[in-house]
Amino acid sequence: MPEVPREIVPETLRKFVDPASPIAMRTMAAKGLVPIPPKDLVFVQCVLSASDDPKLAEAADKSLRGHPEAILKPIVKLDLPAQILDLLATRVVERAALCEDLLLNKSVADDTLARICPQLSEASVALLIQNEERLLRSAPLVIALKDHPLASRAAVDRMFDLLVRGGVILDDVPELTDAILRLSSDERLAAVAKIEVPLDMLDPAFTGSAAPAEPAPEASAEMPDLEAELAPEETEPAEDPNKIPFLKRLATMTIAQKVAVALKGNKEVRTALLRDSNKLVAVAAIKNPRITDQEVVQVAASKNANEEVLRIVCNNREWTRSYGVKLALVMNPKTPLGVAMRFLPLLNQSDLKNIAKSKNLSSAIANQAKATLSRSGK
Repeated sequence: MPEVPREIVPETLRKFVDPASPIAMRTMAAKGLVPIPPKDLVFVQCVLSASDDPKLAEAADKSLRGHPEAILKPIVKLDLPAQILDLLATRVVERAALCEDLLLNKSVADDTLARICPQLSEASVALLIQNEERLLRSAPLVIALKDHPLASRAAVDRMFDLLVRGGVILDDVPELTDAILRLSSDERLAAVAKIEVPLDMLDPAFTGSAAPAEPAPEASAEMPDLEAELAPEETEPAEDPNKIPFLKRLATMTIAQKVAVALKGNKEVRTALLRDSNKLVAVAAIKNPRITDQEVVQVAASKNANEEVLRIVCNNREWTRSYGVKLALVMNPKTPLGVAMRFLPLLNQSDLKNIAKSKNLSSAIANQAKATLSRSGK
């Protein structure tokens, strides 16, 4: 019995499954030819279906799949050992009525449901997505459901909204980024409230500290030397020994902790996590409610900015009212061409001249800057 521990088999049934028992007795049990109650027979056949003997396993499998629905329906609802329900699930997954009863059985392991998920019907998938308790505790099940071709987009979105609100942040799951963005600022902060992060990394506004909040500097009305001003961001800074512990702590955090500290972190934390390779973390950092206008300008100008973060900046009407942000976006080769073209006519003459002469921007942007200057007679 490689998959079923001996101790979970009731004493009265062991003679039907023990390898030391006569093969004839085990074969009869596998074929359903022993006089025991249906519940016990199904239990025995589940154990035998995992037998090392291929003929015995095949006979038990055939019997399990052939049982009438009336026999199996009450059994799939029973509080049986998880290993038995796992073996039974494989045989009933394509029988809709039985499968739905199995999905509602709390004794079935989460991993079993994740394993059979690809075979589930649309109705069964919808039923499973409604099981919030399982979703909040089982990452494999969440992944299996999100990848199911019959799972509706709306249902998957609701599932990830539930996870984010429950403070469940999974690694390498792009759908969580969209879920984070669907929440309001207060909802995002509430979602990560129970995730423990170092207090010294948080903005004073989130620690109850009396320290004054950092003022948000006004972006300059004219920024002719923006590339020079932002040059340090685009080069790898020399390693500062005083920052090694801080950076090491960030590197050892889980994705959930990084998201939490990104949403509530101080300026040093925000700056670091805005450049994080994980899109979810970088998006959380740009959504930090304490982020300043000048930090947004830095992001808008960064050629290393995450594309999703840059998209968020481009689509934020409040931020793009700032002249500095508009200029930074136009001068950033990573900005979508349509966005850069939209802001180009709003720039002043000296900046347009610099853009027209720039070798770092696309010819379309440079030519449009020249055309704009020509129309103005400058």
